[in-house]
Amino acid sequence: MSNVISINGGVELDLMGQENAESAGTRRLSGIGGQMDFLEGAYRSRGGKGFICLNAVHRYKDGTLKSNIVPYFFSGSAVSVPRTMVQYAATEYGIARISGQTLRERAEAMIAIAHPDFRDSWAQYAQEHFQ
Repeated sequence: MSNVISINGGVELDLMGQENAESAGTRRLSGIGGQMDFLEGAYRSRGGKGFICLNAVHRYKDGTLKSNIVPYFFSGSAVSVPRTMVQYAATEYGIARISGQTLRERAEAMIAIAHPDFRDSWAQYAQEHFQ
């Protein structure tokens, strides 16, 4: 089929575009289900597009924010989808096209759709780690 559009939810994305769709650290939240199948179907479809959609932040009960776009996954977090299969990432701040980009370009695109409170920290991390 042509023009397959795959829209999937995620828990976290790192600056390289890897997705965690199933855990909070070592605590399992869900299974991956058919997400990889749908992303691959869109990837292989002529004109297809695969999207990972998530809120830019999670707000804790005390009001503090945790970014769902992170510089890297912390030990124990699942990598549900490798960076090579994520074409687009979307938050309430926009859509990042990351397919075919260098690691530095991916990081810049991910920072642009992160919550503004975290962008400077993530940009500093990207500058130090993605030359």
